[in-house]
Amino acid sequence: MKKFLENYSGVLVTLVVFAAMLMPVLVGAADEGPGFNASGGSLNSNSTNLNSSAGGTQILTNPLKGKTVCGLVTGLLEAAMIIGIPIAILFVVWAGFKFVLAQGNPTKIGDAQKNFLNVVIGIAIFVGASLIGSVIINTVRALGVQGISSC
Repeated sequence: MKKFLENYSGVLVTLVVFAAMLMPVLVGAADEGPGFNASGGSLNSNSTNLNSSAGGTQILTNPLKGKTVCGLVTGLLEAAMIIGIPIAILFVVWAGFKFVLAQGNPTKIGDAQKNFLNVVIGIAIFVGASLIGSVIINTVRALGVQGISSC
């Protein structure tokens, strides 16, 4: 068992993180619009208050850009690109510094080449995933599948 955990600890951690990221999707929280009450009843049809207090009313607003799961996924992918591109540039710069700091040492140059290759592969996977997602969405739209128009 100990050897199994040593060999597959990275895979287990990845699965746990992936499961934690999917938990909100699995729970299936839905926006039922104004007038929906979580206890099963409905509020007054002319009221959008979800909670009233002594000094006024509080209104619950959706802080997300998208109102559908597709809109949420699209927003998350856009955020990942906005955050990921500067990080990728920093890794390219770091790989360049490793080449400079190698100062002709063959082992350090080999490490710098390996680092640069890994950075290029990571960027290709990052950008390729975004392109594949766009191609799939556009293909499904072109086929006329219902419900994909929100993407």
